[in-house]
Parts: sequence; structure tokens; C-alpha cells
Amino acid sequence: MQWGGLTSAVALALLLFAASRHALLPFLAASGLAGAGYSLLFLGGLTLINAHAPAQHRAGTLSAVYLIGYLLMGATALAPGAIATRWGLGFALKIGAPAIALLALAAAGLALPRAPATDFAALPGRQAGNKT
Repeated sequence: MQWGGLTSAVALALLLFAASRHALLPFLAASGLAGAGYSLLFLGGLTLINAHAPAQHRAGTLSAVYLIGYLLMGATALAPGAIATRWGLGFALKIGAPAIALLALAAAGLALPRAPATDFAALPGRQAGNKT
């Protein structure tokens, strides 16, 4: 999932570059990278759900994730579209691309492995309920 977030952020930076230069090849590269980043993020999300959701709740959890995901994708399409209609496509790209890149990087950061929590009650010389 980390690669998906990074790939998406690079794709959005390349999209900004392509738009500023009116260049087709960087735009096509940004499109390909964005597709790859989206796929990796989506795969990472499904992997996390399958690893952590109880089997009896997995279908409901996946349905909820799809619902939230599609709502967020709609919002990230409609908001820059409304901005572009009002203030122009260049301004919408300058605002929207960094915001979406931050979301992708945040998703990658949230998926980083965490150190296991220490069970302080299990340490030698400590009893359960003893707060000292």
C-alpha cells in the first residue's frame, strides 16, 4: 500500500508538470502511474480488510469500504470540477493535485507496520491492576 501512495503522489506531481507545459507524454505517463497507484492502493486496502476483518463480517466490511471509497472518489472528482468551472483548470489542478497527493501519502503512512504494543502488566514484578 505504501508503493501505491507514493506512486499516486508522483503521478499527481507529473500531472501538474504536464499541465504546466501542455505536454502529452508526461500526461500519458502520469495517467499510467495514477492507474498503477490506484490499483496498488486498492489492493492494499483489500489486503488489510481480509487480514483484519472477522470472516463473518468481511462482506459487510467490504461493502462499507466500497461505499466510503466511491463517495470519496466522487467528492475528489466533483470538488476540483467545481473549482475548475469557477476559477479555471490550472487553479483546480494546483489546489486539487496536492490535496489528493496528501490523501494518498496519508493512506500510505497509515498502512506502515507498527511496533507491537508492550503489555506492561506482563512485565516481571508487575501485577495486573498495579499502576505503579
